[in-house]
Amino acid sequence: MKKTRKRPSPVWCAALFRRDRGACGGAVLVTVAVLMALTGGLLSIGYRKTQRAAEAREGFQALFTGDSAVEEARMRLSPGAPAAARIAPEDTAGWRVYILSGRTRAEIAAGLDPAYGKSQMSGYAQPEATGDYVFVDSVQGRGGIPWGWVRIEHKISGAGQILRLDPRDGGETAAAGHPPILLVTAQGVGGRGEREVRAELRPVVQPSRAPAGTPRPPLAPIPAGLANLGPLSLGGHRLMMLTEGTYWFSSLSITESAQLQTRGAVTLYVTGPIRIAADGIRTSRNYPANLVIHGTADPADAARRATAVEIAGVGRFHGAVFAPEADIVVSGGAEVFGALKGRTLSLAGGGALHVDETLRDPAATPAPADPASFTIDGYRRHVLRTASAR
Repeated sequence: MKKTRKRPSPVWCAALFRRDRGACGGAVLVTVAVLMALTGGLLSIGYRKTQRAAEAREGFQALFTGDSAVEEARMRLSPGAPAAARIAPEDTAGWRVYILSGRTRAEIAAGLDPAYGKSQMSGYAQPEATGDYVFVDSVQGRGGIPWGWVRIEHKISGAGQILRLDPRDGGETAAAGHPPILLVTAQGVGGRGEREVRAELRPVVQPSRAPAGTPRPPLAPIPAGLANLGPLSLGGHRLMMLTEGTYWFSSLSITESAQLQTRGAVTLYVTGPIRIAADGIRTSRNYPANLVIHGTADPADAARRATAVEIAGVGRFHGAVFAPEADIVVSGGAEVFGALKGRTLSLAGGGALHVDETLRDPAATPAPADPASFTIDGYRRHVLRTASAR
C-alpha cells in the first residue's frame, strides 16, 4: 500500500507564523537595512570616483588654458609680433603688464593686495608699487581659449635690480643695456578649477653683423708637414674615433645618426664645407676646449677653402669653430657650447650659442663686449612651474 506524505495543516502554519512573526519581521528589516547600506555605499563610491575624475579633468583643462596664456605672452613679447599686439618691456623694475581673457580690469584691481601689489593667487615676498601696471586684452577674441589673466614682469634680484641675460656667456647680470629676463604668471581656468602656471622667459639673442669695412681676421695656417687626409664623411650609423692630435681634412660631413668621437684634445683643419649634425661629434668629456675646428684654405690651392659651416638638428655640440670666411648657420634646435667665428653667424629655428670665453682663436679679433652687438630674436621658456589654486 503506497504511503503518502501528509501536508501541514493550514491551521498549523498560521499558528506557527503567529508564534514567530516577531522574529520573521526583524529578519526582514535587517535584510532591508543591509541592502540599503550596500546600495548607499556603492552610490557613494561611484559619486566620489566621478567627482575625482571631474576634478582631474578640470585640472588638466586649467593647465592647458594657463599654458596657452603663457604662449600668448611669449608671442606678444617677440620683436616679430604684429605691431598692434606687441608688448615692449619697459626698463623699470616696477613695470607690469596684465593680459586679460576671462577676467576684467576691475576684477583684477579688486584682487590686488595693497601690500604686495599682485593679483592674489599665492604668497609673495616683497612689497611693490602698482603705478606702472598696464592692462591689455587678449588677442584671441571670440572662439579663443578662455583663461583668467597672465602677468608679465621683470626678474628682480635681491637688491631690487632688473636681472638681464649676458649674451656672451648666457649668465645673469644687472648691467644696463642687456636684454631683460622676464617672468610670466598665468591663471588657467577649467570649470571650477584654477591652476597657476609660471614660466621664466629668456631672450634668444644673436650677434649683429660687423659693420662694413671691418677687417676680417686672417685664416689659421695649416702646420707644416701635416698631411691632407681628404674628405671626412660619415653617414647612416657609422662611428669613428679620433685620438688626441691634429688632422687635416678637405671637407667635413657628419649626418644622420653617424658620430665622430674624440679622445683627448683634437684640432681639425678643414679646407672645404663643414656640415655637422648637432649630436654628430662627441667631444672628449664634453669639454669645448678639447675640440677646435679651423675652417681655412688649402696652401696649395687658394680656391679650396671653408666658406660654409652648418650645425643642425636637435642636440648639443661642444667645441670651437673658427672659420673667418664662412657663413655659419646653427639651426634645428642645435645648441653650441663653445665658440663660433665666421664671416656671418645665424641662429635660426631654435639654434642657440653658449659662449665659452676661455676659447680664443689666435688669428681672430676679440669677441664683442658691447651688448649693442646683439639683437633679440624672441623668447624661450627656461623654467616652468605650476600650482593648483583650488
